[in-house]
Amino acid sequence: MDGGIDFIKKNAGGKSKRRIIQMTEHRFSLEKYAGPQSRHICPSCKRLGQFTRYVDKQTGKYIADTVGMCNRRDGCGYHMPPRKHFSDNGGNPYKENYPSIARKTEDHLISYVPYTVFQKTLGGWLNTNLAKYFIRVFGIDLAQASSTQYFVGHSKRDGNNGIIYWQVDYDGNVRTGKIMCYNSETGKRKKEAGFEPKWIHKCNALPQPFNYRQCFYGEHLLKKFPNKKVNIVESEKTVLIASVYMPEFIWLATGGVAGVKWQEKRVNQILLNREITLYPDFGFFNKAKKITCYEKWSEVAALIKTQTPCKINVSRLLEDNVDESERINGYDLADFLIKIDDKTDRAINSNGTPIKDLISFSEWWARFTNT
Repeated sequence: MDGGIDFIKKNAGGKSKRRIIQMTEHRFSLEKYAGPQSRHICPSCKRLGQFTRYVDKQTGKYIADTVGMCNRRDGCGYHMPPRKHFSDNGGNPYKENYPSIARKTEDHLISYVPYTVFQKTLGGWLNTNLAKYFIRVFGIDLAQASSTQYFVGHSKRDGNNGIIYWQVDYDGNVRTGKIMCYNSETGKRKKEAGFEPKWIHKCNALPQPFNYRQCFYGEHLLKKFPNKKVNIVESEKTVLIASVYMPEFIWLATGGVAGVKWQEKRVNQILLNREITLYPDFGFFNKAKKITCYEKWSEVAALIKTQTPCKINVSRLLEDNVDESERINGYDLADFLIKIDDKTDRAINSNGTPIKDLISFSEWWARFTNT
């Protein structure tokens, strides 16, 4: 039998105790298919999209990168069940019960979104307005590659066109999700009344009180790629676009000039010993005082250095290359990167070559996974 009840059994003399782990049959299960993001690289044959991982249904988390089964049963046959993994590696996975309002921080408990809520949103994003824009300008392979790695879901808002940017932390816990709506033609966020950004933990019947604490969007990749350089931008959409052009970096988003409270050590300590470049928007942090985003993020960078040992600098790419007239419009790195061919309606580079023809999915994947 597999996973669930702990009990202590005394020996006859009552002086020592033996810990026995009994496992219930349904504690672990192979992950149900929820789109390409639910199928992984097999640790044995290295085939992309062929590995199904086991999920702990009580916590909603994967067990380990190697625990699962290759779908190529004849060609590969790899299978690492949970029982063998725990037998080989030790540890007791049965300490927490579902739902996981889990680890205690210095001041209060952090609530996590149940994995089932997160998972069921991942399969339908290709039919959303933002996906239609991405597919048109980048092609379906690059659009799906980026959105899969950065956990983009969909919601019922705006006629099933709402986008969910899931904030998954370093340990794989789902903190919350930001719901936003986009125009399929321009790729711009809808700013009319009724389309304001909303939060998953306020829209779903989750256990209350829900003590949410945000993390960087894209933070889950820091653990997966411990040696990669990190770039930080403001917008989640910019993360997706920048990761198409430069998949060799980890891209994080703050969700705002001072979003996710990243100027606080409890948030930015995740950047310990990393090499980081900040790409602030070409806009105003405080328009009345004419404080630019670049100036504000330079202050934040200096503050982070005093809190978390890391190598951090602030890019002047936009400050040095964008006309001042664009500052009032909130121009950002995505605007700088994307150039659209009027004839083909595709993203092109400076030489006019369509991005989708410039980098294949296999090349993108190789650059993304290169550590």
